[in-house]
Amino acid sequence: MDSRTALLNAPRAVRRAVALVAPLVILALAAGAALLVESVLASRADRITEARQTLGTLQLLLAADPGPAATPAAGGLDAEFLSGTSTPLIQAALQARLGEIAAASGAELLSVGNIPITEREGTRFAGLRANLTGTNGNLVETIFAIESSVPYLTIRSARIDASTAVGDGEVEDPMQLIMQIEVEGALPPDGVGVP
Repeated sequence: MDSRTALLNAPRAVRRAVALVAPLVILALAAGAALLVESVLASRADRITEARQTLGTLQLLLAADPGPAATPAAGGLDAEFLSGTSTPLIQAALQARLGEIAAASGAELLSVGNIPITEREGTRFAGLRANLTGTNGNLVETIFAIESSVPYLTIRSARIDASTAVGDGEVEDPMQLIMQIEVEGALPPDGVGVP
């Protein structure tokens, strides 16, 4: 006996149950397929948005003028180390250099302070903790100028927060950001350049 024949010969309650359940099953399958398609499209949209943000960041980096700090200093290996007659003078020069980089990039240096000298793998590092403010472009340019300058500086940590207040339901444009960074540079080996 065929399954259709069995269904047609089934009691009336069974036929009604099948008549009610079959459209619900088809509707559930259609809804599941629609949700699956929606989730695939949403994940693709998220990936496209992320790729656009990455592209925008790369375009900003390419368009950024590295400023005066990116010019390599002459002097071979000495150019790799912060130079000065003493550690406090090196840190003071580092503060002045960070201020020049920020000013050349259009960012404003709000505060700066020394962090203790650290030693890692036999190399000593002098560093600063600084707070800067500016637009996204200013801060990207500042980061680029810091990390591309000679003697080499490294940003050990950074935190960026929005500082623009929302007034009347609208955000000021361009949005001002506050960046807190720790920057460090290598000190010359013992006995070289620093007493």
